[in-house]
Amino acid sequence: MTRDTSRDIDIEMGERRQITALFYDMVGSTTMVNNMDIEDFREIQQAVHQAAHRALAAYDGHLDLLMGDGGSAYFGYPEPNEDAPFQAVSAGLAILRECTKVQENFDEAIRIRVGIATGTAVAGKAGSGALATRDEIVGIAPTLAARIQGEANVGTVAVSNATYKATRKLFHYESLGARELKGFNEPHALWQPLGRRKSNDRFETLRNKSQPFLARESEFSHAELRWKEAFSGKGQVLYLHGEPGIGKSRLCHQVVELARNDGAHVLDFQCEPASQDTPYYPVVRSLRTVLQRHDPDFDFEAPSADAIRATLSLPGDHPAEFFESMAFLMAPLSQTAQGVEPDKTGPAHSAVETLVDAVMAIASAKPCVMKIEDLHWADSQTLEIVAQLRARIRSSPVYVIVTSRNPPEREWKDAENFSALQLARLNSDSIVELIQNLAGASHLPSRLVEAITARCDGVPLFAEELTRFVLDRGADDALDEKLWEKLFESDETASLQDLLATRLGALGSAKFVAQAASVIGRSFNVLTLVALLSTTGTSASAEESLQQLVAGGFIEQQASDIEHSYRFRHMLVQQAAYSGLLRSNKRTLHSALYKIVTQNDELGKTFTSAELALHAEHAQMREEAIRHYIDAARSASSQSALKEARALLVHARQLTVKLRDKTAADTLELEIVKLLGPVVATMDGTGSEEASKLYQRGVELLHEHPETDRSAGFPLYWGWWFTAPDFQAQRERAELILADLAGSNNQEVELQALHCRWATAFNTGQHTDCMEAISKGLELYNEDEALDHRTRYGGHDARVCGLGEKALSSWFMGQTETAVRYLDEAERWARHIDHVGSNCHALDIAIMLHRYRGEIDQVALLARRMREAADEHDLKSLEAKSLIFGGWANGMAGDPFHGRESLAQGLAIQQEIGTEEDFPVYLEMAAELDGQLGQQEKGIRLVSSAIERAEAAGHAFWLAELYRRRARLTSASGSNETEVDADLSRAEDIARQQNASVLALRTLTDRIMLLPERTTGEHRSDAASFLKQLEAGRERDRALALLPGSRG
Repeated sequence: MTRDTSRDIDIEMGERRQITALFYDMVGSTTMVNNMDIEDFREIQQAVHQAAHRALAAYDGHLDLLMGDGGSAYFGYPEPNEDAPFQAVSAGLAILRECTKVQENFDEAIRIRVGIATGTAVAGKAGSGALATRDEIVGIAPTLAARIQGEANVGTVAVSNATYKATRKLFHYESLGARELKGFNEPHALWQPLGRRKSNDRFETLRNKSQPFLARESEFSHAELRWKEAFSGKGQVLYLHGEPGIGKSRLCHQVVELARNDGAHVLDFQCEPASQDTPYYPVVRSLRTVLQRHDPDFDFEAPSADAIRATLSLPGDHPAEFFESMAFLMAPLSQTAQGVEPDKTGPAHSAVETLVDAVMAIASAKPCVMKIEDLHWADSQTLEIVAQLRARIRSSPVYVIVTSRNPPEREWKDAENFSALQLARLNSDSIVELIQNLAGASHLPSRLVEAITARCDGVPLFAEELTRFVLDRGADDALDEKLWEKLFESDETASLQDLLATRLGALGSAKFVAQAASVIGRSFNVLTLVALLSTTGTSASAEESLQQLVAGGFIEQQASDIEHSYRFRHMLVQQAAYSGLLRSNKRTLHSALYKIVTQNDELGKTFTSAELALHAEHAQMREEAIRHYIDAARSASSQSALKEARALLVHARQLTVKLRDKTAADTLELEIVKLLGPVVATMDGTGSEEASKLYQRGVELLHEHPETDRSAGFPLYWGWWFTAPDFQAQRERAELILADLAGSNNQEVELQALHCRWATAFNTGQHTDCMEAISKGLELYNEDEALDHRTRYGGHDARVCGLGEKALSSWFMGQTETAVRYLDEAERWARHIDHVGSNCHALDIAIMLHRYRGEIDQVALLARRMREAADEHDLKSLEAKSLIFGGWANGMAGDPFHGRESLAQGLAIQQEIGTEEDFPVYLEMAAELDGQLGQQEKGIRLVSSAIERAEAAGHAFWLAELYRRRARLTSASGSNETEVDADLSRAEDIARQQNASVLALRTLTDRIMLLPERTTGEHRSDAASFLKQLEAGRERDRALALLPGSRG
């Protein structure tokens, strides 16, 4: 590989591209050379090479090497070609045919076999010095083609799986099974092409016609109106144009099916790139098909005028010269492909007149659709035929439908019976529908559907190709997000890659400009591009190249145009340009670009941290990349883009492993864990295994580097405490943290230490301590500093948390209406700061308080909001809670069976996440529904398990309610009153210890109702005392209604 050293940066000369390699060989040549005179063998060998050369040249093959009795060739090289696999297979079959003709001149048996393979290769110069003038191809395809040739049967062609997939709708194939090939680790599936399929319909050949027709209602309506006019005898021309893959063939197919249903017959004129120099090719081929349809045994080797007259039975009078000219044109294509019209000694009718007359005669039998596809590949004579047909159909029931990548020429537009439709890209909803229809029962993950949709930019062909590619790989790969990018670049998308590479290859010097632009990104600023190009020493003019790229439909000017920016029209076009660069050139260009934009504030201001990170990573500047990823994640997290922040941080953490400097790696990982911990805790739950491991790793890093400022590492300590497996562990960790942070004089540390304290106090039922810690903590709260703090500590805002916990503890302590006011204040503040984690935390506290209060409708409403937030932000813990609370509300509203099912689903998710938080409440809710279903014993077992679990973990705030629930279930089951009495006594004791007057009152109320004979005057007096402590409101009114003789 040579290097151009005249440039400022070192750009290797070469590119990556998709090629198809062909290898042919004479079987048994060693025996022949030993048994023949050397000159006789030489004559045979030369004849074989000449035959192969004719076949290769006919299909634009590039003969690479002649190696004695065999040779190799490339398709899609030196110029890319979207039909390279098709041309290679066609050439392979043509070699066999040509060699069969050669055999007629020799007595010795000539046995040939051909191997073909498609794959990515590096194309460029073979080296420096004497090798600088030689090209080379480096890749799997050439070697694979040679190995496949050795597996082919004599007198046949064998192709690789990638070649087969690119051409399977164009040729009939027979499987050769999987073969072990020398030098390859895995078996390769091989296929033998048997011959070309006969279909003339491009859509039927290359597309899946079973897919529903999407989002072209207005275009189809227009086409349908034109067909109705044509059907009535007013011939019409409809010209469909648009970029490759946009759906021209699909719309054309739909219109043709409509016409067929109305009784029309169809003439197909399919133009092809390989036949652009073959006069009349699409028209002659179509008429040959018509003849064969009328007479399957028609003799095309020696067609006669009389045979054509008898076979077609055309209406009207046609002179003998007409049929003589037809006979000449219907002869084998190899005889008519020279472009020579009959001379004065041949038929008098000109070829153009003959073909136009023939087509019109066939069309006049009944309403007809003439379908002319891919006119941009038509030869000039075919264009002349089409021009005459446009004039001839005005008063005939003929509908001409043309498809082309190019807009119509001016002369087309002047005709009254002409209309044109430019097809636009589909919207994302239509693309998603297309993907889902293609996937069928496979049900691709929504994120994979989004990934495909983003890469397709509304182009149906791209959506179909990528979707089929993923489906072909199987369900396991479709579920593995890490494989998607590799899959999208696989050789198995050869047809799509060739399509894009062909168009880019025709750009000349503008191609390198497109490649440089692709390094910058989907959108790029002209000034940045010029600066990047200046480092490469390219002679290409940026201005002229950009105009060429715009004209070619590769890029478009941005609507704002404030800073002269452009955008690749498709992400796949950008990727195609980018994939053509050698890996070393990618690295070099990314490095140059990174230096340009980080050293020039004007150019750098348009780049985000994530973009800078990507360029630095591709330039192998990993430490810089990690820092930019951290900055990008910090920004995303502050904007509540949790999924994005998580992805950025996970990737950044993976890069730290590749750093050689361990101290730098640990320092950066420490920073990453500080940010990633709260994100994971918010998304998966504080008890999730990943959150716990992250914070454990963070504390380990702090201890591995004692020089690290402990107060700066407090977010990790906080998270380590927050994710403790139980409340006993939380208390132990809190003591260790206080010891580590002794002497720290930091307001942030003090606030978050109080944050820890009030959370622990609440969960252990110490409501007075909880309220005290909240009051002190909120005095230290600073809104500006909180912007950063909420991304570090639990993923939520300390003020929202403090006000919310204050609402809950207030309710326990009898301030039931004050609790609602605190909750309102917490929700208002959450809305004010508009932070996802804090909004979710406020929602969690709100639904819990309303459940405490028994407000079923409000719980149901909040459960629906929870589910919406869970879906929007991919929050598994919130999804679980929405099912739990929604199920409880549904059950209490009259459907306990389905409500209990939903609640169980939520509990299963919560169990999977591993979060102990609020589990006592959830299990008590489940037991309440068990009681509604008459399954008291099941509920008792569940509550007993919850009591044991809560007491072991120190999770005491709902312990009194668990004992009270078990007492109610035991009473309902008709069990011994002693057990009921014991549970109610235990519940009352716990509530008194916790200063939870509401729970104490509920317990005493149940005692009076369930155990009237065991209720003493002291019990009644205590109930009245607790009742007086309650604020006027719902809870007090409920107690008054249940306590006979009580007064407000």
